[in-house]
Amino acid sequence: DFWWNDAHDASKPRVLIVGDSITNGCSGVVYRQLADVALVDKYVSSKNVKDPALLKEMRYMLSEYKYKVIHFNHGLHGFRIKEEEYEGYLRAYGTEVKKLAGDAKLVWGRITPLRGTMDRKENAFLERRNKVADKVMADFRIEIDDLWGVVWSQNNADEIRSDNKNDAYHYNAKGNELLG
Repeated sequence: DFWWNDAHDASKPRVLIVGDSITNGCSGVVYRQLADVALVDKYVSSKNVKDPALLKEMRYMLSEYKYKVIHFNHGLHGFRIKEEEYEGYLRAYGTEVKKLAGDAKLVWGRITPLRGTMDRKENAFLERRNKVADKVMADFRIEIDDLWGVVWSQNNADEIRSDNKNDAYHYNAKGNELLG
């Protein structure tokens, strides 16, 4: 899903948010929060850092406009990437994004946890991924937005989750507001 907000308008700087359905869910909040100071574009996809099409699509998105800030995350769709391979793919992807971004400030969004506790094997796996990404982003001097911490810092994280109890990934309006 590619979206250029007010594509004809050049009166404000542009911000790009890149990610998956979590990004898509909170994009309206980001548009609203930054409406007076920036035009917010988005690229949301189910692709992960191992998929060569992700970079092709990022090249396309970044060829249209210069961005002041690019907030990106590609974590939840990378479950099939072997743990020992993840860092290499993330480094290769990050290197290309840095080249494509020009002077834009880059911000990496940490992967969000699934519904449940840290005892859930997927959450332990995702937290390990976040630690690898923290290291890579520190090496690249890319700021980190701790979306994981935003979710876990809630007294009752289920209050911000999708109303569909079978949906372990997504958020309701309150959760999207918080993440945005």
